[in-house]
Amino acid sequence: MKTEFSRNFIALFSGSTISQIIPFIVAPIISRLYSPADFGFYSFFISLVGLLSIIVTLKYEMAIILPSNTKIADQLLLTSILLSVFASSLILAITILGYFIFHYELIFLTLPFAVFLLSMVNIYDRFYNREKQYKKMSYQRITKSSIESGYNLLGYIKTFKSYNLIYGFILSYLVSFLFVWINEYKTIKKVFSKISSLRIRLTLLRYIDFPKYTLPHTFLNTLSTSIPILLIPIYYDQSVLGSFTFGLKYIQAPLALISAAIYNVISQEFSENINNKEALSLKFYNVLKKLILFSILLFPCLLFAESIFSFFFGNQWAVSGKFICILSLWIILNFIVSSFANIPIIFNQQKTALKIEIIYSLIKILPFAIGAGFLGLAITHVLLIYMIMSSLLLILVLIWYRALLTN
Repeated sequence: MKTEFSRNFIALFSGSTISQIIPFIVAPIISRLYSPADFGFYSFFISLVGLLSIIVTLKYEMAIILPSNTKIADQLLLTSILLSVFASSLILAITILGYFIFHYELIFLTLPFAVFLLSMVNIYDRFYNREKQYKKMSYQRITKSSIESGYNLLGYIKTFKSYNLIYGFILSYLVSFLFVWINEYKTIKKVFSKISSLRIRLTLLRYIDFPKYTLPHTFLNTLSTSIPILLIPIYYDQSVLGSFTFGLKYIQAPLALISAAIYNVISQEFSENINNKEALSLKFYNVLKKLILFSILLFPCLLFAESIFSFFFGNQWAVSGKFICILSLWIILNFIVSSFANIPIIFNQQKTALKIEIIYSLIKILPFAIGAGFLGLAITHVLLIYMIMSSLLLILVLIWYRALLTN
């Protein structure tokens, strides 16, 4: 089992590593082509896409990995796809209607398409995870990263330069979607050939806990992550938002892919262990030790992030490194905890996880609402409070995960 875990993790990790090397190679160029304001608007748009993509499937795709019966898993796949198509179409209608009423920028008309593409890629990410198709997951991520980075460079020579980061994002997910559709055409055709309204209703009812608990939990988690993006422009200028999001993009993105690789492998193996009534605590401790060791090696880079960012990306991004240094402990703890984020789902603890997420969201809001809004603190002081409060809660969450596994 240990050998299989290592093999599966390496398959995902290698793909994640390559997919991050590409944007890091072009990052010193992109950081000099686009302004902090460009990155700020890009982050705002992507936050909206991320929030809506969570809603459209009602998180039924998260259940695809759980059933031992392949037919049930196929029904979950079908149900998730149909929900995505229906909800994305509804968002498209609302967006078009809103454009004629509020006359917002044309770029927002691409929002429903971005939501649909992201949700479909997420659905098949769960399917590949169930089937242990980790190489396909890696290929998909490498392709997406290459397309987005390439367009960000080449697209700069065209008009609408401030939107090129968004266009690159959408194009990369379009190519990822086509990758899935071409490779899994037979599977999709087989699943749709067995479509039945009765089976869909039964699937919706059988896994009702996912829209009831996992959906609000995930939505709150994503919303709380987006809170600084939504609140920083209110209390500070647009360049602060761009500096903040740029720093997290190039620090958290590679960490998120690594934790996602661990998360995917652990989710699949933990589910099998539970079905076979095998102990999980030893595997948890082994993975935790590796994560802590990696974090110790990473920590010096975070502490000297200001100098590193200034050297690689240009002096205008030194403040991004300063923000990363302030948030370093929270970044590491978030990396560790997110690797085990599927544990509450495996143990059917969505209710408790939802309550914790509500508290976490409030903790993230308070530093900005009180620190910036009422006390008028500088952004560095607000981020320091944000880091301390969030880190304490993440430590408690990790202790809770351990308790679930040992009990």
